[in-house]
Amino acid sequence: MQVRCGGANDVGVSNEDRWIVHEEEDDWHVYCVMDGHGGKQAVTYVSHVLVELLLDALREQDVCYLEAEEWATFQKGFEGSVSGRYERLEQAVVDAAEDSSGVCVTALVVSAQFPVGFAVHLGDCRVVVARQDAAPRAVTVDHQLTSDPRERERVLATGYNPVANRVAGLEPTRTLGDIDVKDQVPDAVSCVPEVVPVFFNDGEGAAAYADAAPPPRRKGGKKKQKPAKGHAGGGSLFLVILATDGVWGTIDNEEAVTAARKVLFRRGNANPTAAAVAVTNLARNRGSVDDITTIVLVVEGGA
Repeated sequence: MQVRCGGANDVGVSNEDRWIVHEEEDDWHVYCVMDGHGGKQAVTYVSHVLVELLLDALREQDVCYLEAEEWATFQKGFEGSVSGRYERLEQAVVDAAEDSSGVCVTALVVSAQFPVGFAVHLGDCRVVVARQDAAPRAVTVDHQLTSDPRERERVLATGYNPVANRVAGLEPTRTLGDIDVKDQVPDAVSCVPEVVPVFFNDGEGAAAYADAAPPPRRKGGKKKQKPAKGHAGGGSLFLVILATDGVWGTIDNEEAVTAARKVLFRRGNANPTAAAVAVTNLARNRGSVDDITTIVLVVEGGA
């Protein structure tokens, strides 16, 4: 599976955004946007350790290349491994930071071999996917009381009653860090991410993924041959946008995808960097004063 990537960042007031692109041939790619708040120490610490944390969680699973009946086991194992690692990361952030800063983190891990990935989502950054000319859909739901009824139910279940749709003044309901808030209202703001599967094919869900996938391979087996460069034919193209809330506070999913599409193939070959710049500029021109970070991916998926 072929992935082309570009990114853009425009500093607003505080320069507390970070972004990561880590690509490995024949393994997993990691793309991530982070939105720090209340200082830079939490976001800086997390940016240094997140890639290995996610790759370790993936490699901990027993199966490298999946048979259809193994998919649910792989997904459940990865989700549990990530959750435990984020809880330990939370403590490491608190121990390392000399302030009470926090960070929202949304990552997308994409298989280099199969038309599948996972969004690992914590906070109010967002992942949006659009297949070719189809309407976009948000893979993640912002962890805010106004955006996600499940988050409101979860926060209320802890015994805390939100004021002005915030938890002790904090808008996102899932973050790393923010020890000042979490000391006041334990469990109301969670450090446990949501893990959402993303399938880059024309079908639906794991069954379609299994149909599109090459033969399975277990750890220690022979590597799948590297695919030829360029469009292999038969696979759909997917546009993926990962962005911090500096984008989503001023433009919606469809506006972001439309802005990216206008410039993506302007000069023939896909130019995801130009698309990321276009989304970033649109958000700034619409009045965003926040830090803005955008990653655009063009993914050639399975048939």
